[in-house]
Amino acid sequence: MAAPIGDMFSLCVDSSKVSSYVEVRTIDKIKGKGLFAKKPIRKGETIFIERPLVSAQFLWNALYKYRACEYCLRSLETAEENARRLSGNPSLILPHPEQCRVRKELHQMCPQCQVMYCSSECRQAALDQYHRTLCLGLSQEDPEHPINKLQDAWRNMHFPPETSSIVLMARMVATVKQARNKGHWLNLFSQFCSRTANEEEEIAHKLLGEKFQGQLALLRNLFTTALYDDHLNRVSAAPPSDALADSLGPMRLSPE
Repeated sequence: MAAPIGDMFSLCVDSSKVSSYVEVRTIDKIKGKGLFAKKPIRKGETIFIERPLVSAQFLWNALYKYRACEYCLRSLETAEENARRLSGNPSLILPHPEQCRVRKELHQMCPQCQVMYCSSECRQAALDQYHRTLCLGLSQEDPEHPINKLQDAWRNMHFPPETSSIVLMARMVATVKQARNKGHWLNLFSQFCSRTANEEEEIAHKLLGEKFQGQLALLRNLFTTALYDDHLNRVSAAPPSDALADSLGPMRLSPE
C-alpha cells in the first residue's frame, strides 16, 4: 500500500509550503512516481527542505572512525582534524578553517553505548525514533552481538565504495517497532519499494550468480536474529522471508 501523497511531505521543514510548489503524480508502472512543478520556479529558489526518514553512516566509514552525528550525520570534527587523522600528520594545516566550524560544546553521548550526537536534540530524536531498540549498551564492542554480526557480514559483502548500508534497514525496522502508529511508518517506508521481492531477487540472481543467493540468505538470517518481531510481521501482513527480501532487494550487494 502506498503512502498518501500528503505523507510524502510530512517531514519537510514547512510541509504546507511544499504543496504550493510541487505535486507528486504517478507516471506509469515502470517509472513510478514523479515530482512535478505546479508553478514556475526561479533558478536557485528553495523548493523544500526535507528531513530524512532515516539516515546512517556507511559502515566502512564508521569502522575508519569518521566522526559524525549518529542521527543527522553532521560532522563532529573539522576537515583539518579529519585530514590529520587520515594522513597521520598531526601538523597538517588546511586553508579556510572558518568554513568548517564544529560546536563541540554541544556534542552529547548516549550514556549506555557511547555513540555521539551533535546536540541534545539529535540524541533525543534518535532515542525517540529508533535508538531504544538499537542501543547496544555494554555490548557495543561485542563481536557476538547479533547486530554487530549483521554489520560485520554486510562489510564483508560490500567493500568500498559503499552505495548503501544495512543499518538503514535496521533503523527502519527499529522505527516501526518503537512507533505508536506503526501503520504510518510502514506506509512511508513502502515508498522505497518499486518492484516485488521475487522480481528483485530473480534479477539479482541472474546478474550475480549463486554466490549472491547465499549472501542474501545469510543477511536474512542475521537480520531476523537481530530484529525480527512477530508483531511487525502481522502488521505488514507479509511472511518474514518476503518482508526481508522486499527490504533488502533494493540494496546493492557486491558479488565479491
